Amino acid sequence: MLLIPTLFLRHQHVVNPAPDAKSPLPTDPLALGRQWKAAGIEMLHIVDLDAGVVGSPLPNLPLITRLVTECGFHCQVMGGIRTAETAKRYFDHGVARIFLESIAYQQPTFAEDLARRFPGRIGVEIAVRHGKVAIKGWSVAPHKSATDYLQQFRASGIAAVLYADVNEHGMLAAENFQSIRAFAQQAQMPVLHHTDLETTEQLEQLIHLEKFGVMGTILGKSVYEGRFDLEAIVTLTKEQEQIAAADEDTVMPS
Repeated sequence: MLLIPTLFLRHQHVVNPAPDAKSPLPTDPLALGRQWKAAGIEMLHIVDLDAGVVGSPLPNLPLITRLVTECGFHCQVMGGIRTAETAKRYFDHGVARIFLESIAYQQPTFAEDLARRFPGRIGVEIAVRHGKVAIKGWSVAPHKSATDYLQQFRASGIAAVLYADVNEHGMLAAENFQSIRAFAQQAQMPVLHHTDLETTEQLEQLIHLEKFGVMGTILGKSVYEGRFDLEAIVTLTKEQEQIAAADEDTVMPS
């Protein structure tokens, strides 16, 4: 199970979504990256806040290259990517995968064309609330389920999914873990959990879904708030993976 902290970038600096946290993190992305690497983190989820700006020169590209080459991270990026040229520039600077947001729903042919041009490197976000798919800019998509969109994206060559499923309070509950498991079993592609965790108990529950196809979890504001000690939960994850491997209930049926 990959633990994947989110790095929010604007003009080559870290944007902290929890500025009132007791222990503020460095604004220098490389300093923060080295700190996370020392804790055992292997992959970063980068939200490029400059990418969605029309005419942006994408000032974070050289920095992303350094995170790959100097820190040794696998990096995935999202943030309003709307052209194939933007995607290519990310890949040219060492990004392993990009994730599309609302444009994948609004312009499905664009997502399909991008997946064809960059096979295995394009993912999408599927967020579910109240049992329905929620899309940025829309309230919900009332006529299609997460499974419907999954089938559509899989047919178009999409290679991975960020999947978020929360209750009406924006929190994870027992029924959400059941939905995550069911979705991952249907996906036939890597699924990354995309609902920020509140407790180590939730992390333990998620680890037991790894054999069903949940390959990692994105950590967002929880890291900036100091909710988790990254080194401690990396160790916990390795220990829980061994326990989950011996648990017959988690074995994926043939």
